[in-house]
Parts: sequence; C-alpha cells; structure tokens
Amino acid sequence: MIVKLAKEVTNPNIKMVGLAGDSNQLNFGDPLTVVGFGAVYEGGPGSSTLQEVEVDYTSCSPAYASDPSYDSNYMFCAGGTSFGGTDR
Repeated sequence: MIVKLAKEVTNPNIKMVGLAGDSNQLNFGDPLTVVGFGAVYEGGPGSSTLQEVEVDYTSCSPAYASDPSYDSNYMFCAGGTSFGGTDR
C-alpha cells in the first residue's frame, strides 16, 4: 500500500523514496530494498518498527507462480538464501 500525504513532510529525519517508473526493467539478481512492518521471523507477529532488508530479484518457483492469487502484472519474487532466508 502507498500512502499519499496531504502536505510535504519537513522533518529532516524523513527522506523521500523513489518509485520505479514504467520504463524501469528488473533483471534477475538485481538488488532490491524492501521495507515494511511484516513478521521478522517465520510465523511471528508483525513488527511495530519499520524494517528494511535487501533481497535479490529472482524468478518465482513454478509452484508459487501457479498459485491462483499470483498476478504477474503486480507481483514478483525476491529473496534467496544468500540473505539468510529473508522473505520474498
């Protein structure tokens, strides 16, 4: 979810995040920075602190890509064991 603010933030501790445009192309292995309030361990509760992790853009496993809820127009896979099993 993206939140659109009603006015500009002037706090020096808060920085803008650039979003990819339509012309941006991801290549397998490209590093991605992911932020969110998700669980920090398998099956754990969501975090109350904003988390950040770097993962690789990767292809989806056939099992995941065949899931009816997967929509390649809006979703992609990332992660890998090189990052200690971070989520995708």
